[in-house]
Amino acid sequence: TGNTTLEYGSTFTFTVDIAHGYYTTSSFAVKANGSSLTPDTDGNYTVQVLEDTQITIEGVAQEAALAAPAVDTHGYNSEWTANDVTLTPSATADSGIAYYEYSKNGGESWTKLTGESLTISESSLATDYIFRAVSNAGNTSAESESVTVRIDKNAPSVNLTGNTGDY
Repeated sequence: TGNTTLEYGSTFTFTVDIAHGYYTTSSFAVKANGSSLTPDTDGNYTVQVLEDTQITIEGVAQEAALAAPAVDTHGYNSEWTANDVTLTPSATADSGIAYYEYSKNGGESWTKLTGESLTISESSLATDYIFRAVSNAGNTSAESESVTVRIDKNAPSVNLTGNTGDY
């Protein structure tokens, strides 16, 4: 926004930063007086000022609010199991999904999901997992429904005490 005054024949170099919540569409273009400009390898655009020059940016859209991701449990129904449990979040965003995050403490802290699924293998008490999506435009979705995971891989043991001869 705004104006910059330059001498005739000088060059003007600038970058384009897309604001949080916005994304580039397939028609994205940076133009000087209607002619498309190509950025250098560092993302800088340069134009030589030979007349009154108007820079325009086309093909930028504001992203709609993201819905909470759905979580595919691959048939797991939150009952106790001795097997690993895989949870796969999915969501959509106008700009695409950059990554997912999950929390095991009610959203107090978040861990970036590496890959498309989370496989839980540690044996523990019941743990609730929630997910959220982060779009390429930087927007964060609402939290998914909680999925309770109950894994017990510990071998059972029996301890007998007392008069063991009468059992």
